[in-house]
Amino acid sequence: MEEEKTVVEETAVVEETNETTEVASDEVVYETLYAVDCSVDDDTTKAVVDKFKSLIESNGSIKKFEEWGKRKLAYPINKKTEAYYALVTYTAGSEFVEELSRVFNITEGVMRYLTIKL
Repeated sequence: MEEEKTVVEETAVVEETNETTEVASDEVVYETLYAVDCSVDDDTTKAVVDKFKSLIESNGSIKKFEEWGKRKLAYPINKKTEAYYALVTYTAGSEFVEELSRVFNITEGVMRYLTIKL
């Protein structure tokens, strides 16, 4: 006898800008995914997400911003099994990406992050 499986899909908050701006010669398109500890409270989690969104906006231009919300981790990190995910596609200079990485490393509440060049 076959069991029916239900799939639950969560909707993501997506903000896209429809501006077609020229990219400067020293600016490149990057995509950063970061996971924030959501075990404390919602206000602290939202503050960390907004901190990085505003940091990227002030040093580059955001093409797309998606808040994936609270998701289960593939494996426990520091005995935690859930994190709040955000994905940002943006243009910026390479020196800013190094600074962003430094800020991710020193910010309490950021569990993991990954930046790739598109």
